[in-house]
Amino acid sequence: MSLEKISFEHLTLKEISTAIPLIKVQPETKVWFVRTGRGAKYWDDFWINKYIGVNRESVPEFSKKGNEQLDLHEIQKIYRDQIYKNSIKGLSEDEIEENKRSLTSSAGRRAGVLRIFRHEMKKGDLILAPGKGTREFLLGIIASDSTIKSNMDHKWTDFEYEESPFDNIRNVSWIKKIDFSDIPTEVRFIRHGNGSIFEVTENIENILPLFYNLYEYKGLINARIAVTTKKPVTTDDLLDLQNVIAMTKNDPSISINQKTKIASPGYLVLSSLTSNVDSIIKILRGLGVSGAIVYAISNPDKIAALLSTIRDWGHNKNMNKLEEAAKSIEILKSVDTSNLTAEQKVELQQKQLNVTRQFQISDKGAGEDINDDEL
Repeated sequence: MSLEKISFEHLTLKEISTAIPLIKVQPETKVWFVRTGRGAKYWDDFWINKYIGVNRESVPEFSKKGNEQLDLHEIQKIYRDQIYKNSIKGLSEDEIEENKRSLTSSAGRRAGVLRIFRHEMKKGDLILAPGKGTREFLLGIIASDSTIKSNMDHKWTDFEYEESPFDNIRNVSWIKKIDFSDIPTEVRFIRHGNGSIFEVTENIENILPLFYNLYEYKGLINARIAVTTKKPVTTDDLLDLQNVIAMTKNDPSISINQKTKIASPGYLVLSSLTSNVDSIIKILRGLGVSGAIVYAISNPDKIAALLSTIRDWGHNKNMNKLEEAAKSIEILKSVDTSNLTAEQKVELQQKQLNVTRQFQISDKGAGEDINDDEL
């Protein structure tokens, strides 16, 4: 099997409806934990109005001169000093002296939030935003630079929600809501992390399967496969699964790594070199997870909108929007080049079907999708 580029016009309706996205995650992508106010009071506001925000502390944004390189230490100092000056207004000299340590510490902490939000976050970075009690999380993609928006337009809804007073904002394309139970054990420490914003990029390889089912990152192609059976999984069951994957791959020279978290239900992640993407797609097809079409998305700003447009096409049949989306993606079609005989193919298909039923394999991703605005 191999993948060949095709144009949108050559797709059948069936191929479109069974296509899956391949997200090309940029190697410089960072992941941020962003709190949504004390007690998550602005969680609804952030996801309904598609943004995150911080208190700008009456501090103007640092502007560099020409091609001058940003010095984050210098920016931190400028922001800290300004916040400190603002904090001591109206205080007596005795009050300042008595509270100097706490005032200085607070100014430094708040300056750090501004520095990260304005100068370290960037478009395309990933966001995890906890709800009340950190029982739920929003997953999103930063879609804009930092900006000051004094007159925020908060949408009307059928229920009341607390509106954030923050006017230093970044637009976010929210793509999912997940439960805390969906978060891998290695990343659950974030629940108790200090600070309103902190980086968790060192755990990106454990976090990406929460965002995407099929993605490319740093030279590897990764596929998340949902196992929805609630029955106990035995070692014999796992052996059957491994054998089917090996038989479907049908090429001993290709190495595919696996991370198995089958807890009835659970999932497994298959990883291989990007050059072996056709073998990964072949396995996904064999297990009934995907069709023959893959659409590759590499523009981080448009990932959420493109996913929503293509995912919802089956409901609204808006071909114009789908054609517009096709201009921003690369469409790939898998072509069967295996040398199996007809009898061997039938035998393999039966084994694939048995394993799919046994494990109740599906294309269900983590959490619940959020339908962003279509293109």
